Amino acid sequence: MHLCANLLLSNMIPAGTKLRRNFSFWPGEKNSLNRAYRGFVDRWLSRRHRLPDYFFDLTQCIEGKKLDRVAALAKSSNVELMTHPIVNGEEEYLMSDQFQVILQRLEIGGYALV
Repeated sequence: MHLCANLLLSNMIPAGTKLRRNFSFWPGEKNSLNRAYRGFVDRWLSRRHRLPDYFFDLTQCIEGKKLDRVAALAKSSNVELMTHPIVNGEEEYLMSDQFQVILQRLEIGGYALV
């Protein structure tokens, strides 16, 4: 679920609802203030809602050659990888042998398991 600040602050979303956390970034990918703010919001959300441990965008992972690092996190954490197969290159990548090799090394779960 995409959220905006006024919706979050309204407490209209029932406790225990599954929500999407902010995008996850490695040190150096965003400035420290940006990452601190995202961390604050995620900690605040996690007190009342269910969030994955990490959240990444497939296109950014492909372009930044980060998918191996994301897969390594997924071995010990709950990682959500956002994809829109209609986006140029994402469907092709999702159907590729390279992506299948990555998936074979992981325990795959669905949104219902979060």
